[in-house]
Amino acid sequence: MSEESELETLSDGDDLFKDEEDKQHLMSIPEVERENILYERAEKRREARQRKTTLSSLKNKKENDKKGEISNTDSSSEAEMSSRSKKDNGNDDGSDWEDTDENKKRENKNHYGSQEKAKREEEDFVDVKTTLEDISLVRLMRENLEKWVNEPFFDKAVKGCFVKLCVGEKKGIPVYRLCQIDEVTNYKRRYKLPGGMQTSKALVLKFGAAKKEYTMQTISNHRITPSEFNAWKDQCVADRIKIPTPEECKNKHGRTKKNCDKLSVHCK
Repeated sequence: MSEESELETLSDGDDLFKDEEDKQHLMSIPEVERENILYERAEKRREARQRKTTLSSLKNKKENDKKGEISNTDSSSEAEMSSRSKKDNGNDDGSDWEDTDENKKRENKNHYGSQEKAKREEEDFVDVKTTLEDISLVRLMRENLEKWVNEPFFDKAVKGCFVKLCVGEKKGIPVYRLCQIDEVTNYKRRYKLPGGMQTSKALVLKFGAAKKEYTMQTISNHRITPSEFNAWKDQCVADRIKIPTPEECKNKHGRTKKNCDKLSVHCK
């Protein structure tokens, strides 16, 4: 799947509506109640994806263990054959056995050391403590971006922050993605933002490992939903992309708030 399709085809509503009747029912009830129901369904889907990722990791680990055992067996056999050849030629002084034992110890140590490192790295990606509240500290609305866009600190200040991106519609319902700002670029033309400000700047946004340039017209002022947060988090884990820690979010929020205070902009 291309980077563009990763961003645009993964719908927030996938599998959350059972059928058209279910969708009509959910759209007719209060937003808070609907959001809670969709959140529970999204949580179940996230847990299923997590189980699948864990099972896949365990399967790969078993395959690597098996390959390592075969490699160690082959190395031991070659060493034993070499030693036997020397014995047959009358050149055995016993040192080859010692060398073989030491080599086996080093190989086993390296093999299991690599396994432990891989296991720790996998746990770091899967057991992430960052919450929606942490990410919301460094989330910018379109109105924030519009007020900042002509300031000299804009490019540096927004990098690493998060936005809620509209990637289109599915069955008449807007589809959003939680994305991280990777960099600010010069767009191919000037365009007008909803508030009236004109700019030629655009944002390169990340969703997992995928990156794409977007204009700020597509950034939402609405809050991030739990399902959008979980979709982003799952994609980062799947693509092995580092997720900001709660401490990093707090530090970034502090630096961003200083810029907000300068312009009397309310940061949410």
